Amino acid sequence: AGFVHEAQLARRELQTSRTEVSPPGSANAPLTQREMEVLRLVAKGLSEREVADKLFISPHTAHRHLSNIRLKLNATTQAAAVAHALRVGLI
Repeated sequence: AGFVHEAQLARRELQTSRTEVSPPGSANAPLTQREMEVLRLVAKGLSEREVADKLFISPHTAHRHLSNIRLKLNATTQAAAVAHALRVGLI
């Protein structure tokens, strides 16, 4: 049930925000290289714990990176952040 809810939120995000994030290199809070790594791994389906293990960082650090990504992309969920990043060509 949680995935269905996240999918609905991601669809709403896609419909309501078409150009809120600028492409990489813009002045609007660009993602760091590490945040881009985390975002790519999440887009491949890895969980926070798996991202932490893969990048040799703590789960708390992975969570913080994902929080920063959602904030910078103005997304409420990881799914919405990934969908938005795909749409604007970040990943």
